[in-house]
Amino acid sequence: MAFKEITDQNFTAEILESDVLAVLDFTASWCQPCKKIRKSLEELAPEYDGRAVFGELNVEKSQQTAMEYGVISLPQVLFFKNGERIDTVHGVLSKDKLAAKIDGFLG
Repeated sequence: MAFKEITDQNFTAEILESDVLAVLDFTASWCQPCKKIRKSLEELAPEYDGRAVFGELNVEKSQQTAMEYGVISLPQVLFFKNGERIDTVHGVLSKDKLAAKIDGFLG
């Protein structure tokens, strides 16, 4: 399952209105640590197909959403459930720690 490309224009429909857990990775082309967390999330996405949606928002292209949620450092992953932000991860977490966090939300 590929990441959905999230923009300021489709953020509400794809993330806030999702009927499953939404995992949103904030990234930028110049951010090397972002590539590490992206790889982990890409590997996890198929395991949660139908139970979670994974998206990536490029802060260079969609600054409004990043500003609205106070994203000032990268990488940063926000978790949404029922239209509300339920958690934020700053920096790079291992694939196992990300999976444990997702499992806890789906519990």
